[in-house]
Amino acid sequence: FLRDMNSTINSTKLVNHDLAGGFTSSFGATEGVISGNGNFVAFLTAADDLDSRDNNTANDLFLFNRATEAVKLITADVTNTGPSNSADFGFSPQSISADGRFVVFQSSATNLAPNSSAFTNAAFLRDTSEEKTYLVSPNRAGTGSVQGLNVVITPNGQYAGFLSGSSDLASDVVSDTNGK
Repeated sequence: FLRDMNSTINSTKLVNHDLAGGFTSSFGATEGVISGNGNFVAFLTAADDLDSRDNNTANDLFLFNRATEAVKLITADVTNTGPSNSADFGFSPQSISADGRFVVFQSSATNLAPNSSAFTNAAFLRDTSEEKTYLVSPNRAGTGSVQGLNVVITPNGQYAGFLSGSSDLASDVVSDTNGK
């Protein structure tokens, strides 16, 4: 739920509603984060009735828009026609830009962005305006993904930070071989 604490509004909105706008018939929501402007909520759920592209009961990330009350699948596959193929139980922790345009998260899915690979928890950024997901933790050659954990994003969406134990990460850090 999203509660507006303005004393003149005092409204509570259901963020994980189904396509018809009612309570989801399957799973609840967890791991919610609110954008800095309060207009968007990103959350994790295994519900498969929130977005027509999600046809499984695996965990996926969604974004609730307070103004339109729309719920959008964040972890859509690279073609935007289906859900991720994640084998893990979540995408958390996620973080969201102040205006809700960018959502960053970690996942072991291999079908979210070009060059994501190897079922390792990698870092991703979803641009909700472009409806496109980008790999934030590519390997040095840019041909696959490496570990990217605890992803965060700046309020304006320009920078994403993450933790990694990979020694094959940044092209400008050629001497990082300690895996820390």
